[in-house]
Amino acid sequence: MSTESPTSPPVAASRKHDLSSPAAVPGATPPATNAFAAAQRTVAFFERHAADPHAAARLCRADCSVHIHLGEGVGVSLRLDCTPLEAEVGIVGVAEIEIHCSPAQLDAHVRGERTLAQEIMRREVTYVGPVRKFLSIAPILRGLSRTPTAAA
Repeated sequence: MSTESPTSPPVAASRKHDLSSPAAVPGATPPATNAFAAAQRTVAFFERHAADPHAAARLCRADCSVHIHLGEGVGVSLRLDCTPLEAEVGIVGVAEIEIHCSPAQLDAHVRGERTLAQEIMRREVTYVGPVRKFLSIAPILRGLSRTPTAAA
């Protein structure tokens, strides 16, 4: 006679979830670390281009504030509605646009490898607010990501 209740998952099924945990995989980086590193790279990208008056003026055409949520309580705050533009690791203040994506999606977008608009259409990235304002500078981001300073 089994002592397990009919609603409790079998032991093997509960361990399956443990295997997906970064702590259970030797050498794996916890998701929060990946998210934090992606946030730092994104902030560095925007700060690097904020130092160039021409690039900064182009980025500020979006005229919006954006929070990019990467999960695990990590995110990026962008102020593209002021001069100089501001980029900060963390969700700071209030933003008119809230974007939710993975660290890998953000990295690929900033590097110009993926388009945020396509990921939004496929519902792989979610948002709240007038995201078209931020998407209006997507071609500028792709162009800046291909400049020699983007690789620095």
